[in-house]
Parts: sequence; structure tokens; C-alpha cells
Amino acid sequence: MPSLDSDHELDGHAADVIQAGKLTEISLHFPSDLPASIRCTIWPIVTELESDLHLTCMHSALSDVRHQLHLCLCLNRFKVKNVKGQRPNTCARVTQTAVDANIQATADCYIRHCEASLSLVGAGD
Repeated sequence: MPSLDSDHELDGHAADVIQAGKLTEISLHFPSDLPASIRCTIWPIVTELESDLHLTCMHSALSDVRHQLHLCLCLNRFKVKNVKGQRPNTCARVTQTAVDANIQATADCYIRHCEASLSLVGAGD
């Protein structure tokens, strides 16, 4: 069970929040959110678990990006082949814009997890 070592003191705000029973107001951080000097004092297993979590999320996000790009390709082929006229083209473009937004959101998720993983593991040689 995680606990605080005897040499770690709670700051005044955290102690007040715990006594008041408002535990949802305490901010929690992943090891990747902390500077490297503080991160080395944390248990190595926690850093390793977070690294594995980010790696799994990166693979999932990459798979989602591939799926969304394939969907975008299929939508574009369908539009070119079947959609004629201004109004149907506008509706098709709205759908493609929504897929483009999903692609960007998923790519941002991948980048966020990649940056967190690099801050934990390092860029390598």
C-alpha cells in the first residue's frame, strides 16, 4: 500500500484538505509531470508502470489514426464516385471535416503520450 515516508511532510494546504475530508481537491501527478530531479526519488516501479501505460496508449492511438485515415480515404472515394451537386457535396464535406477533426484529436493524443513517454525514458542515443 503506498504511503508517505516519515521524511516527507505534507504542505499546509494538503494537510487542511485531508482534515476537511475534501480529498478530491488534492492534485495528483504522474511521474512524467514531475522534474527529473524529483522523479528519481519516486519508486522505479511507478515510473515503469506509467511508461508501459503510455506505450499502450500510443499503440492504441496509432491504430485509431490508421482507422480514421482509412475511413477518410473511403469517404473521399465514395464522394468522388457517387455525390453530385452542391448540397450533397456540402453534406459530404461536413462528414469529412468531422473525420478530419477526429484524426487531429487522435494524433494529438498520440503526441501527448509520446512526449510523456520520452520525458520518462529519454530520447535514446
